[in-house]
Amino acid sequence: MDISKKILSDPINKWVFKTAQELNTDIYIVGGYMRDLLSGVKSNDKDFALKNNIEYIANKTAKKFNGTFIVLKHKQTYRVVLKNKEVLDFSYLNGSINNDLKGRDFTIDAIAWSPKTEIIDPFSGRNDLNKRIIKAVMIKNLLNDPLRIIRAYRIAAELGFKIETNTRKYLKIYSPKITKAASERITEEFFKILSNKNAVQYLNECYNDNVLLKIFPQLNIKKIDTLSKNIKFLNEFDIFLKKQHADKKMSKYLDEELSQRLNRYGLLRLSTLFRNYSIANSNLRV
Repeated sequence: MDISKKILSDPINKWVFKTAQELNTDIYIVGGYMRDLLSGVKSNDKDFALKNNIEYIANKTAKKFNGTFIVLKHKQTYRVVLKNKEVLDFSYLNGSINNDLKGRDFTIDAIAWSPKTEIIDPFSGRNDLNKRIIKAVMIKNLLNDPLRIIRAYRIAAELGFKIETNTRKYLKIYSPKITKAASERITEEFFKILSNKNAVQYLNECYNDNVLLKIFPQLNIKKIDTLSKNIKFLNEFDIFLKKQHADKKMSKYLDEELSQRLNRYGLLRLSTLFRNYSIANSNLRV
């Protein structure tokens, strides 16, 4: 099945694109959904970029699929949350789709599709998907939303990708900027890393690149040394956890989400990572 058929085989996508077409509205599906689809990964999030009728289409979609309609930013961004936890975002497209993709974080997220144009990939995102690398569209884009600093490690963990050398260099350079991102958003990204099967590898990278220390600015020299030891211990503990994961009942138990995208697997890692001291003054919201 080709990409266009895969996209339109989804009943939500098919209905949204048909509704937009009836209203003569230019619409694209963009970002993480396209990345995951091209990677063969199931995605529960869809991002639509529309030229007009944005609120009307989002509201109508919520009613059609019995979802909750949320205004994130009036006339700019609307969200529909379905009962199965699927999240649909509808954003106003200001300018051309190429200009929109130019401002995105990583090349693998700068891919769009519409029934009129099919795949739009101005920054060779599909090529980077094949290479299994996370590469910034433009380095300056990392500063437009500092959350992208930790998001790079989260996406890499989810896909098992390598962060491109130059991009990783600037993640380290820009690591102090992470404190400008909202604590709730940092928490969600960090918990996603903790809950991932590849967590330890990318937590090590976060630590080595100074990102982890910027999320927890309250750490003094003694505590940083403790954190370093805890990370080494976590490597060993994770081997134990993965052995438990082989048991189907235990696997189901460990994978159960508790709160804020954190599963029991992630909670055990969090407890191990920060044993012996509090994270009360960190940039996390728990």
